[in-house]
Amino acid sequence: MDYLAGALAVLAIKLVVVDSASRPDEAYRIRKAVAKHPNVEFFREDTPGVSLARNVALAAATTTWLAFVDDDEIPEPGWCEALVAIIRRLPSNCGGCGGDVLPDPGSAVAARQLGQRWHAYLSLIRQDGEFDQSTAPCFGIGHSVMRIAALKEVGGFDLRLGRDGASLLSGEEVLLIGQMIERNWRIWHSDRLRVTHSIEPERLERDWARKRAFWEGVSCARVRYITRPEHADHHLILLTRLRCVVLAVLSLTLRGRFEFDLRLALSQGVLHERLAEHRRRHEPSIRPDRLHQAGGLG
Repeated sequence: MDYLAGALAVLAIKLVVVDSASRPDEAYRIRKAVAKHPNVEFFREDTPGVSLARNVALAAATTTWLAFVDDDEIPEPGWCEALVAIIRRLPSNCGGCGGDVLPDPGSAVAARQLGQRWHAYLSLIRQDGEFDQSTAPCFGIGHSVMRIAALKEVGGFDLRLGRDGASLLSGEEVLLIGQMIERNWRIWHSDRLRVTHSIEPERLERDWARKRAFWEGVSCARVRYITRPEHADHHLILLTRLRCVVLAVLSLTLRGRFEFDLRLALSQGVLHERLAEHRRRHEPSIRPDRLHQAGGLG
């Protein structure tokens, strides 16, 4: 925060800090840090949720562009200056631009030993150059700059998706980027926007990776139902069950290879959400928010 706040006067930028229902001790530290910078706007949300917190920042923004930095990501020196330069040269139809996300020095060696799928679950991104990546976006909102007009056109972040402290649910970024592209906004990447991701040791354990893969499956299925609500039939459920069986066999016979265990966990998450959606459609009394009570791999 000190680095970002220090750029306020030099670059004429506005800094907004949103506290998403942190614990009392964390809230105290956040307020103490913000108090050192009187020009920083501060908001406290007692309801947890990354989508809600980002929508709070969106509502507070009065500029053309809004840059997001998650609390576990540290911009590299010169990030603000690079950001200002980049938005000046992005085309008028660009809705957002993401950048590189590198592991923190303490996790870098361990991270290099992980597979591509695990890297994605850690939100690590490394792409050279500056280019339009709309056809196959490799993108994370938590280290990006977004055009406010594009965000508002799609209604901001969907509150049915994203972390809320109760699970590893995600998908809010995938849904939002897809909605923007459908409306002819383009998504860019620039390797000059670079942040370091502080990785908790737990996330380098395979149990965490499997749990994260499971919730990625839940998220993918939920995004699909939001965008294509007609897809919740027995045929898809059967296909997903068969996929789980095949991946279970492969993960046992090729243990540790090709990340089959993570693929299996993802498919289990998809199956879990498809079954939950099927029950919700046939039992209207089941609320969508009950999903969080049923997470895990069992």
